[in-house]
Formats: sequence, structure tokens, C-alpha cells
Amino acid sequence: MSAETETKEVMKPAVKTDSKDFPMLEIDPSDTGLKVNPGAWKWPASWPYIGDYFDRESKESDADFYQRVSPSVYKNKIFENEAEESLQAHFKRFIPEGSNILEIGASAHSYIPKGLAQSRHVGIGLSKTEMDENSDLTEPPIEQDLNVNSYLDFEESAFDVVLITNSVEFFTRPKILFSEINRVLKPGGICMVTFTGKDAYKSFQDKQVKMWRDMNNAQHMWVIGSFFQFSGSSDWVELKGYDISPPSPQGFMSKFGGEKPGVYVTQARKGQEKITDPKVLIRKWVSQSPGLDSNEVEMCYLRLMADYNAAADQKGKDAVVEAAKKVPEIYCVLSGLAKGVLFPPFKALLSTRLATNGWNGSEAQILGLKEGLGMVPVDDTFWGPLGKLTMQIESEDKVLLLSEFVPLFGTEEGEGLVSAIIPSLESALKVVGEKLPSASPREVQLLSVDLILSDFVSAPSEKRGDFVQWLETVSSEDLQLWLHERCNYKEVKSHEST
Repeated sequence: MSAETETKEVMKPAVKTDSKDFPMLEIDPSDTGLKVNPGAWKWPASWPYIGDYFDRESKESDADFYQRVSPSVYKNKIFENEAEESLQAHFKRFIPEGSNILEIGASAHSYIPKGLAQSRHVGIGLSKTEMDENSDLTEPPIEQDLNVNSYLDFEESAFDVVLITNSVEFFTRPKILFSEINRVLKPGGICMVTFTGKDAYKSFQDKQVKMWRDMNNAQHMWVIGSFFQFSGSSDWVELKGYDISPPSPQGFMSKFGGEKPGVYVTQARKGQEKITDPKVLIRKWVSQSPGLDSNEVEMCYLRLMADYNAAADQKGKDAVVEAAKKVPEIYCVLSGLAKGVLFPPFKALLSTRLATNGWNGSEAQILGLKEGLGMVPVDDTFWGPLGKLTMQIESEDKVLLLSEFVPLFGTEEGEGLVSAIIPSLESALKVVGEKLPSASPREVQLLSVDLILSDFVSAPSEKRGDFVQWLETVSSEDLQLWLHERCNYKEVKSHEST
């Protein structure tokens, strides 16, 4: 095997003077190009990217943008001559013979060393036409926009190597993607993320995330390292950064203006030991949420552990652990809220309920959540009328409504259900108000919303049309009993929280 799998003799570190982007580091001279060793990374306490870090200049869909721009340039290699040789030499050091390889952001070219035997090489990219020209791929390529669907459709531990070459700066959901990479890697497997100067391909600059445009190469290396660190996978090991640039780029790259592109790699291995303790896993995922202090982490953790302990079987418990992975992404959306709009206990309630209730991070769900929270203007089809019909209920109940309704967005069945909720709620308010004339507006709204959730949204689709007719047959005594139980439940919960 040609990969570096054996343990090297430890050598005395040497002082090396770096380029203007990189500080002076003491490194092992036998590890060619090493700029940042595993002990040199420094991280903040939580995910550091909020606001517009992942915004991009172009609002065109990735697929349409790529189809329009790529055909004129994709046949040109970003790395040629000495740059290509340098990258191939690096890959040869770390890719074992006979590896199963997953290449993310694949196109017409890979940089696999000539003669390196591969058992499997799968490509995921935006253009099947381009990937069909890639002779290194051993299977039909997968056309997938990872900014729309960041999940990888492979079994756990399917690959020895994952490669991302000149693509990482276009990803808007890196935490999910790097978590998925960790999942599909075998224990001890390696992920290598290669990048070059930010001006190397001007045709695609409008799709680079904002922070990539604002940073230099050393900062790019740190950013990629943070994707490993904060992907919720604490078993990444041997996180390193390399500058393997040749003295001067050659071939096609020399045609680009601005700074001359170099060749940089940030890489890490998946640890050998798999974490299985659900308490550790849930806390690990939650702690990756942006901007959370220890109290907020604890609130989310305790809510999820309560769901875990209440699950009826192991499948349900595993689902809660899996749901914990989604909490950081939800907090990324919530980070855009103005201060004081939603207090920490309600954020914890909303994020954990959404995570366990079908959150998939789609654009439709994100927009639905933002509209429900008033972060963006709302239309008069759902959130506007819903707000008017539930003005009297308390904040906690409104949060619970959000957690039930937001997951409905983005699917055909869910959208159809959303369109029927408002008229059904209007009818429920009318019926409950008439049957309980002494109830306050808040109580009428509270009970009506509960009935919508329990007997309309949760009902089989063929039964929903009978909801209002059924409600009209319910006696006033039963409605009063249900209201009493609901209010008593809130009082008990309020007492417990104090």
C-alpha cells in the first residue's frame, strides 16, 4: 500500500517561514506541505457563523447557474502541470490502494494518481454530462444539488476516502454535509478538502459564499477545519492543513488574473471508535448550535432526553438521537431573530420540537419558520390569518403551533393540509364559542387549536372532511372537560417549571 498508514518516527520540529497568509509554524519537515498540525487549531465555544456568512451574490438556483456557466469552462482543469502533480502526490500519500472513494463536487476531471487502483469511485455533482466524461469514476454518477439536499444516500461506513476538490466554497449547509461525510466514512477513513485561490475561477464567483470572498487562504483553511470541528462529529482526528502549492502555477491557471492560485488541503480522519452513548451523542449535537450558552444547551439536552426516555421502543429512541443533529441547523435560522422576540426557553422548546417533528431543513420549511416568527413579511394565506385567529393564546402555545405547522411545508400532502387549516380553525372557533359561551377568548382559542392539532391535522386524510361535523356533535360538557384538562395541564407544567 502506498498510503501513509504506518507510524512515522517522530522528528524534531523545524521552524518554517510561510507565505504572507500563513504564520510561522513549527512543523514536522517530513510531512510535506504541513501548515497546521492537529494541536494548532483554536476554536470558539460554538458554531461561529451567523448572519450572512453563507449568502451568495447569485440567487439563481445552483442547477440553472451551473448549466448556464459551466459548459464554457468545465473542460479546463483548475490544476495542471506542476499543480496537478503536487495534488496527485498528496493523494498518493494518503489514499490506499483498492480504496472505495466518494468524490463530492465531481466534474469531468479527478486528480487521482495514475496507476492507483480503486475498488470503487463514486461521483456526486451538478452535471451528469460532465461526470460522464470522468474516466476515474467506476459507477454511474449522481446528479445532486447538495445545497438543496445535503444528505448522502449511502450506508454507514461505505467509503475509505472522501474527496472535495474546489467545491467547498459553494456549500451553504456544510455542517450537515460534513456530518454525513463522517457517517459514510469507515473508521480510520480520510476526508481531504482541496481548494485554491478564491480568484481562480471567476465564472463561478457569484456562487461562492460571502465569507469565502472576504477571506484569505489561511482563513479558508481554518474555515474548512471548523466544518470538521463543528459538524457534530467529535471523533474527527488528525485534522491537518497543507500548502502543497508549486513555486508558480502552470498551464491553464496562469491565465487567471489576481493572485496566483495555489494548492491547499484541509483533511481529517474518522476516529476508530464509534460513539454509542445516547446521552453523549445528544449533548454533542446540541452543543454545536450557534450562540448557545451552557444553560441553553442544557435546556435542549433535557428536552431531547425526556423524548428519548419516553420513546416506546429502540427505533423511537434512535429517532430522537438522529433528530438532535437537526437542532443546530434550526438555531442557525433562529439566530436571525431580533433580541427579545423569543426567549431562550422558548427557543429550546421550538428547536427540539421541530427537530423531532419532521424538520428537514428545506427552503420551504425555513421560509415557513421565518414567516411564522415574523422574520420576513407574511402573506394572507396562512400565517397572517393564523396570527389573527390565535392572538389571545400564550407564547408557549404559539411556539407549539409553529412546531406542528412548519414541518407541513414543502411537501404535496403538507401543503394541501396547510390550505385547509385556516377554514377548519375558523369553524372550530365558532363551534367552541357557541357551545362554551362563558369561556374567555383565550380559552376558546386554546381549545380550538388543540382540537385542530389532535383531531384534524393528526387525522387520516379521508377523515379530515368530517372534522367540523364531528365537532358539532360533541357536547358542551365534554368540551368543558377537555378545556379544564388543558388548562389544568398548563397550570401543573407552570408549577413544575418554578
